[in-house]
Amino acid sequence: NDAKTNRMSVKAIMKSSNLTALMHRSQAERNKKQFNEINEIEDDQQFLMRALPALEDASMTGASKTDPETAIVKLGKYGRPSNTRLYLSPAHDWLCWDRSSLVSMVLQKGGMNWITISHIVRVETGMNTTNFARRRTTASDEEISRSFSIVTHDRALDLIAHTTEYAKVWVRTLTLLSYKYYMDEGEASSGSLFTRYLEEQWNRADTDRSGSLTLKELVHLV
Repeated sequence: NDAKTNRMSVKAIMKSSNLTALMHRSQAERNKKQFNEINEIEDDQQFLMRALPALEDASMTGASKTDPETAIVKLGKYGRPSNTRLYLSPAHDWLCWDRSSLVSMVLQKGGMNWITISHIVRVETGMNTTNFARRRTTASDEEISRSFSIVTHDRALDLIAHTTEYAKVWVRTLTLLSYKYYMDEGEASSGSLFTRYLEEQWNRADTDRSGSLTLKELVHLV
């Protein structure tokens, strides 16, 4: 009887695992189709109307860090990868992601990190930062196509999406949002616009993202 009960328990577990895997595959197919459709939209305003709710939903519905199609790998300071969720705040003014360790959650008092959209200088596709350089030598072309970096005046957030389609949606969305803030800031204050211009030129010259300029980079800037 015990053996029969154990066999029934194993079958039940296997059936449950198969059902979960089937649900994940089904969700992955729906997400891939959704992001493909969004990427095909040419008009920027219509693109944002479709993209913004999709990028909010990834957080509002309690999505897991390992959900298919919306999983994001974040590279830490020394290139160490960790799974996380990436999502926009409801007001679309913050780019948020989950902290990857219990220690960071305790020390920084919370489960979320964020970058203010207005602080984004640019969004780069591929593996171009110093942090990515550690991984680029062994990465496939397909993995590089799923990679992107969000560069602010003092840091770069290096990410690898689960699919190229998902990466493209994020890159275009963040580029459009940061450009909107850039233009709004310029209309509000010419001084702010000039400051943003200087920050952008510095970041363009700081090719290794070290936070300082070498003599070669300084000459190129001048």
